[in-house]
Amino acid sequence: MNKGWNISICGLNCASCDFYKAGQGDKKKQQEIIKWIKQDHGKTITPEQTMCHGCRGPDKPNWSPDCELRNCATEKSYNYCSQCPEFICTKLEAFASDGHSNHKEALENLKNIKEMSYETWIKTQA
Repeated sequence: MNKGWNISICGLNCASCDFYKAGQGDKKKQQEIIKWIKQDHGKTITPEQTMCHGCRGPDKPNWSPDCELRNCATEKSYNYCSQCPEFICTKLEAFASDGHSNHKEALENLKNIKEMSYETWIKTQA
């Protein structure tokens, strides 16, 4: 895998995510997340609650253990949503159109992975 890339089931690059960085021991990211959650959501969380090891990691810590996409693909034994015969499903469409640009990019990653194969696609990433 290219350095700096860790592709999740839904096509996100976990390595660019602050929660993933916090899960890899980045104390600065942990503090930034704690501050953000307090300011934007009015909740107080611990450093342990800021961590995620990606959807391929253990269920805990995992930022979103109830992720529909992760649970669906895992149940069907797929490494990526793009392996499913139902690709692109309504769950994935909703995810990609929720207003978060990285979610839209994740769907594009999956389309490219499906078209090229993961091995070929990842070689094209810087």
